[in-house]
Formats: sequence, C-alpha cells, structure tokens
Amino acid sequence: YHVARKQGFNEIQALDIVTRISRDNARTPIQWSDDDHAGFTEGTPWLKENPNYIQINVAEQEGRKDSVLNFYKELIRLRKDRVYGECVVYGRQVPILKNEHNLVAFYRKGEEKELLILANYQKEDRTIAVKDHVKKVVVNNDSSKKSGDSFLKELADGTQIQLGGYQFLVLETK
Repeated sequence: YHVARKQGFNEIQALDIVTRISRDNARTPIQWSDDDHAGFTEGTPWLKENPNYIQINVAEQEGRKDSVLNFYKELIRLRKDRVYGECVVYGRQVPILKNEHNLVAFYRKGEEKELLILANYQKEDRTIAVKDHVKKVVVNNDSSKKSGDSFLKELADGTQIQLGGYQFLVLETK
C-alpha cells in the first residue's frame, strides 16, 4: 500500500492494487477448532477466518486417520524414517510415465533403497504398467486398500497396478 502511494496512486487505487497482489488474499488464521474465530484467538483477527472452519479444522482432522493432516504427518515421518529417510531426502528423482494424464509417477533412488511414487490426480480409477517388483507398500492414502498382505500380493502378481481415484502410493521396489 505504502509503495503504491509513494508511486502516486490514490488511497482507493493503492488498496485495489494491494487487494489484487497481496498474499493476504490466500491467508486465513489457522483453523484450530470449531470455536469462535476457529479457535485462533479470543480477540478479533485482522484476517477473516474461512467460514468452513466449523467443518474443517485441526481438532476434527486429528481424530481421523484418513485426514489430510494425518496424511501430511505420515509423509513427514517418512522423511525422517531411519530406513527410508536417506532415499526420500537425498535420493535421485527419476520421472516415469510422463505422458500419462493426471498421473505423477517417479522413482526416488537412494543408496540403499528405491521407492516408486504414484499419485493418481483424477476421480476415476486407472491401471498403470510398472516394470519393477513391489516389495512393500510404504504409504497408501486409500484406507480401503491399506498396506496389508492381500494388497501387496495384488501389486506383486503382475506388472500392472490398479490405482483408485486420487490414490497416492509410495512403494519400495529395491
């Protein structure tokens, strides 16, 4: 605002510029709970809370294993894991299946471990071909297909992997 004013813009123009380019448009207070002001403060926050704080908040997400919050915690644990951490942090990223629409697929190749990361960015299920034997399911965001023996057997039985809509997998291949 002050930079715009120094450049000769009037108050209304300066506010309009700030409104369009300020990062504050994308910011809201942390939605801790469904309490007033999302549990962020007992005062009045200078940034308005998102009205969805009653449904989407930390307290609600902590109690659900399949929440976005707990998924992020699982990814952070993977980064710090004594078995996979080196591969995740320092491993070489090798993209695969680059021409597949709505799919992110790549290897993380570490000194000791190799991980195959697959993310289906569409609502529809899909089948993809892979060339490596899957040794272990490390992360799976699909609670209907947790990392159990039957899911691992399904993955190991062929060269194709069935991904559900919006499914994300981290698979150990080496």
